[in-house]
Amino acid sequence: VLLMPSSTFLSASAARYHAAAVDSEGNVYSWGVNTYNGVVTYTYRTYDDQLGLSASQGPFDCAEAGCLSPCPYIECNLPTTVGRLGLGTIFYLSHTPRRVMGITGFVTSVSCGISHCLALTREGKVWAWGDNSKGQLGNGLAVEVRHSPVPVSFTMANGGALARVVIIAIAAGADHSMALGSLGEIYVWGNNANGQIGDGIVRAP
Repeated sequence: VLLMPSSTFLSASAARYHAAAVDSEGNVYSWGVNTYNGVVTYTYRTYDDQLGLSASQGPFDCAEAGCLSPCPYIECNLPTTVGRLGLGTIFYLSHTPRRVMGITGFVTSVSCGISHCLALTREGKVWAWGDNSKGQLGNGLAVEVRHSPVPVSFTMANGGALARVVIIAIAAGADHSMALGSLGEIYVWGNNANGQIGDGIVRAP
């Protein structure tokens, strides 16, 4: 889906490199840059039997759905995608809103961090996608990047602290995340380098 068909929205959030919004039908859309540090250029070098390896060529701008795929040169330096758009591994950037697929439930709000996003459903469950290098997705896995939405750990099977909690609000920080429970409790997970977890309140899910 390239354009948001709805004219009314429930939630919107903007970060440095990307933005996301929820329409009145509970669908999430995102747009912006999907690479580390917002770099959307590539360089390459070729090889000649007589001249050897050439000097680096570029940088060249990437298109939305790729730079060179597959790169036909002997050495090609492509930008690294971080998954903050939640659109899978295809897009390096998107100039227009595209629908984020894979979330179960009616989404009511969204919040964007530097390289990750959170989405809250009407049922009180949280979904996340993007950079997970600091555990900011809260899915209990050590996978550093999720290009599509995954549920924040809310099942007892994987030890999720949100298993029996109804979440009513979410907030994504730079590389940590917060959720507010229906009983007024606060849950925080992700980077704690500057004390942003607040360990004396509630442990990370």
